[in-house]
Amino acid sequence: MAIVAPRLPAELVDQILAQVNDRRTLLSCCLVCSGWLPTSRHHLFHTIDIKKQETYDLLVSRVLHSERLRPHLSSVYKMSLN
Repeated sequence: MAIVAPRLPAELVDQILAQVNDRRTLLSCCLVCSGWLPTSRHHLFHTIDIKKQETYDLLVSRVLHSERLRPHLSSVYKMSLN
């Protein structure tokens, strides 16, 4: 018989994910659970650091061609262009 762990409330998971500052960890969280995807993406888009023209071009191309990514632009708090 399998043991099922109790589910954490979504609000608690959101608060935990809000404390994650590591980009690689947030990317992993996007893949772990579909319920974590919206909050993880929100935090991934919080700060965008563009160091090369190619990175800028890729971002613009992806946002223009992805209905799923466009809404996350409102999550951008800080964007640096170097």
